[in-house]
Amino acid sequence: MHQLSASLPTAPSHAHGHHEHHHVTEGDSSQTWGQIKPRLDPYPLVLGLLSAQNLADDTPLTEQRFSELIQRGITDHPPANNTTFFQLLDELATLKLYDAVLSCLDHHPHHRGELDFNEYLFEGATAMVCGQLDRAQRCLQRAHHLSPTETAPVINLAKIFLDQGRWSQAKIWLDAGLAAHPNHESFWSLWIEHLNEQAPDQPTDLQAVRAKVKELHSWQGTSILGKLTINQNLASAGMGADEDPTAQPQYQQIYQTGTRQVMDALEIFYNEGERGLPFLTEYTAVLGAAGEYEKIPPIIWEARHSTTDKLPLRLEQHGIQAALALNQIEVASELTKKLLSDPTLPKDHRNSLALLLDELTSKRQHLSSAEPTSPPLAVSSP
Repeated sequence: MHQLSASLPTAPSHAHGHHEHHHVTEGDSSQTWGQIKPRLDPYPLVLGLLSAQNLADDTPLTEQRFSELIQRGITDHPPANNTTFFQLLDELATLKLYDAVLSCLDHHPHHRGELDFNEYLFEGATAMVCGQLDRAQRCLQRAHHLSPTETAPVINLAKIFLDQGRWSQAKIWLDAGLAAHPNHESFWSLWIEHLNEQAPDQPTDLQAVRAKVKELHSWQGTSILGKLTINQNLASAGMGADEDPTAQPQYQQIYQTGTRQVMDALEIFYNEGERGLPFLTEYTAVLGAAGEYEKIPPIIWEARHSTTDKLPLRLEQHGIQAALALNQIEVASELTKKLLSDPTLPKDHRNSLALLLDELTSKRQHLSSAEPTSPPLAVSSP
């Protein structure tokens, strides 16, 4: 059965702030109110709901109990106005208190007014996480009706139908999604998952995937088909799921041949004029896997000079990897510095790039000290 997880949006746009999602409690393990309280400082409305209940600092709180107290507070201390209501929703969603979000929606419908697309999507995705699938389906279908071109309601509806084993309905939504968005990775992943559910003990039906790729002329489907083909060929040759195909001579030829076939297939789309950034990210990844590093920098240069959008981080990283493979240490250093200057760079990427820059700086210094001193140029006599 499908592992159900919603594509969760943030709270509706009426909300003021947005924080990184995290839990303040750890599952069923108890923490005391005194331990939890300082971590709620960024969430003043949630803190107020709990503080109003006069909890002793040594009161033990599991995640379930924490949510129950929040829901009691929502009932006993209703938001003063619409602004406060939506700010509370934002805090609850950020803290992953999804049951409390639904409780807040149910107890204070007068704050909502006429619902728009974002509110139906938010409620539907939240209900989905809470296992209220009938409610989720109703809200997501209303969201889809209000904005038929948006992908999130369709993706979540397909996940619900897959989870419930309603294969024909899931296929209707997935086929429609792929027809409208033929290069959408989530639609392809769910479509293949639906295909696999029809024969769960068999490898993915590559012929069916190939037919769908041909029908849609999709670069995303082409790439996925290529990877599935490589994996099945490697499995047929006896490679285990945890083995590295590039480290085993008997598998390396299968991997390299398959990778170059994917590269050639994606090159057709490139030559046809496909220049979308998601495509270029995938294409340069395959070029790197095929060892065609010299083709990557011109593609990224063209992309950088053809759009005002910021390039995807993965695409920028492919440029760094290509420079390293081509032993262009100076270029790799400059590209790394450029990424590190971006204040929005995620912390984990910033840390790994900072380490890489240290290594590149060390290598540059080593190469510089190893260069022989050039003799003075001889000056010819007139």
